Amino acid sequence: MEIQMNTPEKYSGLGAQPGPTARQALSRGDILRLARRAANQGRRLQRKLGLPDHMAEDLQQDLLVDLFARLPKYDPARGSLLSFATIVLRHQSSRLAKRHC
Repeated sequence: MEIQMNTPEKYSGLGAQPGPTARQALSRGDILRLARRAANQGRRLQRKLGLPDHMAEDLQQDLLVDLFARLPKYDPARGSLLSFATIVLRHQSSRLAKRHC
């Protein structure tokens, strides 16, 4: 899977703008870790909201779609991929919880 992610660039001068983003591919292991993280967060949210068990999969899919949509904003210079995913999933979980309440 190809995504665009910001890469650290050196800036020179005042008001310098970052260079173009580089295309980097996620490994199969990265994708599986992200899917596992979304699945865990979906089950946690389903239990917290007191929803039926079959809703966990829908929540997981909503979380994963949002996470993959936000991956182009991931900047490796600011933290690990899993840290980025944790924050994105937490924020989307809050939005989903508000929608279900």
